[in-house]
Amino acid sequence: MNEPLVLRSTIQDTDPATKQTVTLDLNDIIGVLRRRLILILATTILAAAYAAYVVLQITPEYEARSQLALGDGGLASQDTSFSLVEAQAISSSVIEGEMAVMRSRALLVRVVRQLELDKDPEFNPALRPKEEPGIIDVITDMARNVVRMVIPAPEAPQRISDDTEEGGAEGGDPIAEAAGARDNLLGELGPVTGELRNAVRVRQQGNSFVISLTATSQSPQKAAAIANSLTDEYSRFLVDKRFAAAQRFTRWLEGRVEELAARLETSEREALAFRAKIEANADSSLRLEQQMRELTTKLVNARSELAEAEANANKLVEIRERDGALAAAATLSEPTILAYQTDLVDLRRDEANAAIRFGDDAVQVASIRRSMDKIEEALSAEVGRTIQQLNNTAEVRSNVVEALETQLRGLEGTILIRSNEQIRLSQLQRVADANRRVYEDFLGRFKETSEIQNLQRSDADVISYASPPSSP
Repeated sequence: MNEPLVLRSTIQDTDPATKQTVTLDLNDIIGVLRRRLILILATTILAAAYAAYVVLQITPEYEARSQLALGDGGLASQDTSFSLVEAQAISSSVIEGEMAVMRSRALLVRVVRQLELDKDPEFNPALRPKEEPGIIDVITDMARNVVRMVIPAPEAPQRISDDTEEGGAEGGDPIAEAAGARDNLLGELGPVTGELRNAVRVRQQGNSFVISLTATSQSPQKAAAIANSLTDEYSRFLVDKRFAAAQRFTRWLEGRVEELAARLETSEREALAFRAKIEANADSSLRLEQQMRELTTKLVNARSELAEAEANANKLVEIRERDGALAAAATLSEPTILAYQTDLVDLRRDEANAAIRFGDDAVQVASIRRSMDKIEEALSAEVGRTIQQLNNTAEVRSNVVEALETQLRGLEGTILIRSNEQIRLSQLQRVADANRRVYEDFLGRFKETSEIQNLQRSDADVISYASPPSSP
């Protein structure tokens, strides 16, 4: 254990005879430490005193924490009245976006104004007492001045005066206005919001939807007030955002409802006007169908009578041509023909009696035969007149059939036109019904959203408010 410690010199010597080996044991080391004990103790005491001084100079700070749960209102769930708006599901990107909103200057400036932090030297650098610059600050300023001398600063762009723009019209530089949007929003509270931003931390609790807001301040009450105020302002911010979205949606629905109402009124007017037109220019559908049935019945009867008349005339002509006029007359039952037939029968009886009594060559028989010839000629002429009457009757029936067919075709054309008009009317009515359903749907949604937009509900729930911490 007390083996000597051998130390070899690292200096290279060209002469091997001059090389020496220095050997130290533990007693030598303890002796060295004893000789330097006062210096070691003094250095340790000075370092401890300086550390204590630095610690005592640091102002104690307090942390207060509040917690929020996202997704209660509109991120995870969705109202039925906003079914036309796509729902936003909670994801890591959504949570990161909400955390960025919590630390945004637009939201922090609300907390500054509510708690009047611009009057607090802790957050307003302008109210802090000026400290004497230290040696490090002096060296930094000297280095900055040397850099400015070596690298000149660029010249500021010259703004065009308002009098030279568009003939003296009032207006500013749009680039400058857009670049100063942040300063216009924050105003004199920019440095204060920057200090407050450094004092606020926002973190997600694991993989949950819980967000932790931590505020740091020199006062425990102030730390709790900042955390709670930021929590409330964020909730109000979500309520305002939701209310603004509901108002935009309601205004869009209102315009859409007015447009659909005008469209519905136009379609209903077209349907009513077309209905009145077709009802004024034609009979009703029932009347047209009744007329169609009546004409069809008349046409069938007329065609039957025409066929009967043509058949009787053709049959009578055929019998006359084949068997003679007397045979054709035998098929007729007209009074004149019956009278001729009776006279002819009587003359034939008289002829037979006269032939028996006076002989076939007698004058009486010849006179009777001449009378019979006249009756046969008259009977043949009567048969011809009957055939002519049957032909005339058939021609009349044919004309009647043609007239009925023409009337039926005209009625069919009217019914076809009426059917096309009914199809057009049905189409107009379907369009009006569809517009009515869409209008009623949007009107119901408009009424629902008009009522629901007044419900002030946040998209986040406060799990716990911060309380003043008891120790820094």
